[in-house]
Amino acid sequence: MNFTKYFLTHPVFKNFSYLAIGNILSQLLGVVVIYKLTRIFAPNDYGIFTFMVVQGQLIMTLGDLGIRNIIIRTISRKPNQTNQLFQTGLILKVFSILIFSFAYFFYNHFWGTLSLYQVILVCFFGLISSSSNLLESLFFGLQKMLLPSVTNMIYNSVWLIIVLFWTIDNPSINQLFNVFIFVSFLKTILLLIFLIRKNHLEFHFYKFNKLPLYSTIKESLPYYFLALMMLPISYLSNNFLVLNSNSTELGYFNLSNKILAPVAMVFTYSFSAIFPNLSNLWSIDKNKFLKIISSGIYIFIIGASFFVMLFSFLLKDLIQTFFSIEYYPSIPIFQIQIWYVLLMGVNSLIGTIWGASNNEKLLLKASLINFLISTPALWFGSKYGAFGLSLGYLISFTFFEIYLFNHFLKSMRIKAKNMNIPWLFTIAIFTITWLSKDTSFFLRFIIIISISILIYSFRKFFIPIEIQNKYKKNKNLDES
Repeated sequence: MNFTKYFLTHPVFKNFSYLAIGNILSQLLGVVVIYKLTRIFAPNDYGIFTFMVVQGQLIMTLGDLGIRNIIIRTISRKPNQTNQLFQTGLILKVFSILIFSFAYFFYNHFWGTLSLYQVILVCFFGLISSSSNLLESLFFGLQKMLLPSVTNMIYNSVWLIIVLFWTIDNPSINQLFNVFIFVSFLKTILLLIFLIRKNHLEFHFYKFNKLPLYSTIKESLPYYFLALMMLPISYLSNNFLVLNSNSTELGYFNLSNKILAPVAMVFTYSFSAIFPNLSNLWSIDKNKFLKIISSGIYIFIIGASFFVMLFSFLLKDLIQTFFSIEYYPSIPIFQIQIWYVLLMGVNSLIGTIWGASNNEKLLLKASLINFLISTPALWFGSKYGAFGLSLGYLISFTFFEIYLFNHFLKSMRIKAKNMNIPWLFTIAIFTITWLSKDTSFFLRFIIIISISILIYSFRKFFIPIEIQNKYKKNKNLDES
């Protein structure tokens, strides 16, 4: 009981709980916002609105320079440097955001479709988002996760209330985006107020010194490299669609991303939860670490594939129930994109394991290869609309997975022979799901029950040999 109390009150558990609960609730609120926005906007306008949001996030990511992780890490070790790091971060972010904003004006002038006023809104949103990101990193470094979680909840709640009770008929994209920026600005102000009220931040500016700026940038380069390698996957696919297709296709694609975000979040927070334990186990008992990850990734692929199949079977009914007929063309995009989310989940798990075992260099190399494979695939796929882009994601990540998974097995010295079953199961599940996607709900339900019975009946093929042997050993001990 004392251990349970200690565990529940431990700062790490409390901080993770604040973040997890806050993000889960925020995601749920976000889904309702998406539903309402699709009622306000037709697919074309919804595509432009979400594109502007993504472009603001793109500018924020470029302007971050990878310093977020450096700020968090340094403050966690030296809390007394919070004010100085805030000043350093603010100077770097504002300067870089201005540079990338000018670059975006240039890009939009020659290749973009946004009006001058919309570009100004996008850049301003990027600056506000970057400021919020900086303030959140101070909280994270101080290991005070409650207040940023509360702030995000307030922010999402206010935005939801505004969208739900929006009374202007046929609002323009610019009108609603102006309100969105204002709510985002309020979030930044609220974070700043919390920092000052809790005495975590003082308005004391240090004498300008180039050395902290240079050292921070130097430390952040590996993180910035990773962020740049992820740009085509995270943001530039939107730009590819604008250049090669139209805003309606962009609306379908971004709707699928928004709805599937909670699924991706389940993977993200699961891996965040196991990372400290894996990292600690690696330093204590490497053999046990290898046994656990070997069995864990085996079970994860099978379990996640089954979970994705369930979600995929329900997607069509969910879209037809809650969204207007204008958005029905997004259904096949959902049904493809959900499998990309699965592959991304496997990749994230591999990244978590490599990070826990001090193999960050392998992660950097893999990110570069992923960039080289996915970028041309996404560009080519975008020529065929949102569905083509989704296929580009799935196909490029499938080829990348062949490289990544085999490289991962070799780096961890895991026998590849034992890993054929989960991938064969995934391929079979994907094939069955795709072939039966347009059948009746009753037939899909029968398929789910049949596969569940099949898994249970042949469970010895779906459970790693190490776990089976351990179970038999424990059973023999109990009988003796």
